[in-house]
Amino acid sequence: MTQERLWFELERVSSRYRRLRYWSALAAAWLVAALVAFLAWGLGRTSGGVLHISIPLVCLVALTLTGLAVWLAALLAPRRKWVAQRVAAAFPELRNCLLAAVEQRPALPDGRFGFLQSSVIEEAVDHARHHAWQEIVP
Repeated sequence: MTQERLWFELERVSSRYRRLRYWSALAAAWLVAALVAFLAWGLGRTSGGVLHISIPLVCLVALTLTGLAVWLAALLAPRRKWVAQRVAAAFPELRNCLLAAVEQRPALPDGRFGFLQSSVIEEAVDHARHHAWQEIVP
């Protein structure tokens, strides 16, 4: 049960990283679409007429880049070990404990953890209870 709690705490941090990547990618996609719109507008002004293809082109670029941003944000979802390394870097007193807890696998034949394994995992979970791990993500 304590390992599930540890996974839950790491998932909270991972969720914030995913949202940060999603919104960053979306902002970049819309920035590029705005630049394309600006260039199309500038070309229309310099050519003396209105480019009728520019509005559909800008919409197509915006939709394509938005879809690509969402896809990349989902594809680059952080893994548990990567998230644990980020949390451990933010809380130096936790470094060895958290990284060891993430790597634990049940050692007993019935699928339970040994005493030392359980202690390491419980120490990491206890640290999560007293510190807001998810706050390391802006």
